[in-house]
Amino acid sequence: MSPDRTQRLIGELARDLAPVHRVPRLRFSVAMVVGIVAATALIAFWMQGLRPNLADALRFDPVFGGVFVGLVLTGVGAALAAVAAATPGRQRVVRAGAATGLVGGLGALALCLVGVAGAGFDAGSPLSSDRMCLGQVFRLAILPSVALAVVLARGWTSSPLAAAALALVAGVALGAMVTHLLCVFGGARHLLLGHLSGLLLFTGLGVVPLATLLRHLARAR
Repeated sequence: MSPDRTQRLIGELARDLAPVHRVPRLRFSVAMVVGIVAATALIAFWMQGLRPNLADALRFDPVFGGVFVGLVLTGVGAALAAVAAATPGRQRVVRAGAATGLVGGLGALALCLVGVAGAGFDAGSPLSSDRMCLGQVFRLAILPSVALAVVLARGWTSSPLAAAALALVAGVALGAMVTHLLCVFGGARHLLLGHLSGLLLFTGLGVVPLATLLRHLARAR
């Protein structure tokens, strides 16, 4: 086959192909999410101020400090896993991040349950504080969750449902982490209902709609 015919054949084969959609680099996506979380936290700290005696609470209150560590592990691990889920060939990072998030979340849950068993359900703070902090977790989770959803929408994932769950867990955990640093209340029950319950509640409500959106965007390309 002559070079001219080869070129014409290649042109005909490529004529109807859609443009290649470039997947964002992992480091760029991570930097974007970190920047949004940092900006959200700084605005929240500026508007409300940090919890009084925060350092002492983190150091000397095992439930408060342990829940904070668990939220950090859950937020960072799930966020890294969600970002990696949008990048082909990063399954090892997805598994490591998801495992880190799972360990952090289960550890925080276990600490709260032990604390409730020891101190009682009504100890530490009024029930109204639980609803207040849960609402704040939701508000502070919006921007990180949207940022991670944008990363997933721009990338490509083989499992939209799992990726959507990771993104929402990460967003809620990061929002709860900031709330934890602002909150003036204490007690294992409050931390369980006001700070941790959103991981199940908001993820459960949002995972199917987000996964459906990701599938629709993938088919539209």
